[in-house]
Amino acid sequence: MPALTAAQARASLPYIPSAVVMTAPGDLHMLRVTYLHHLVARGDLVDLQTFLGGLEEMDARILVNATLMETYWGNTLHTAAYWNTGETLMSIAAYLVSKGATFELDYYESYPWSTTGTLYVPPFTSASIGDRDPAEFEASLGALRLAYGPQQQEQQQQPQEQQQA
Repeated sequence: MPALTAAQARASLPYIPSAVVMTAPGDLHMLRVTYLHHLVARGDLVDLQTFLGGLEEMDARILVNATLMETYWGNTLHTAAYWNTGETLMSIAAYLVSKGATFELDYYESYPWSTTGTLYVPPFTSASIGDRDPAEFEASLGALRLAYGPQQQEQQQQPQEQQQA
């Protein structure tokens, strides 16, 4: 399989209007989860904001933390880190966090900034579209870790604990 850049992989994902997904037969929750991961994989912040902005706060929080098999049971932050780099990754991560996404472990006990793997597998299929070069993501994943990693999480918890005391 040919090695694809993140931009090439994202460009290969089709544009799917939300109306198509929301009116499709099947489990609406799983359709929403899959569609959300699809938008995140595409790096489409505008459509992502439109989709999540139309939901109740609790529904959005549940969806951004829902997992998919194609992302090794990782949430949308894992998908963002697997498909996006640079400013796109950081913007999407910041938006997802603002909607309630949390940095959790995936099936392989990896945080989003530890995301590795060699194949691009789109959310709506289980077939690979090409090889992924983990080296392309090193700088972006490092930035994600600095912004949201364990030290940041500890710093955020300290003020909460002090308020409770």
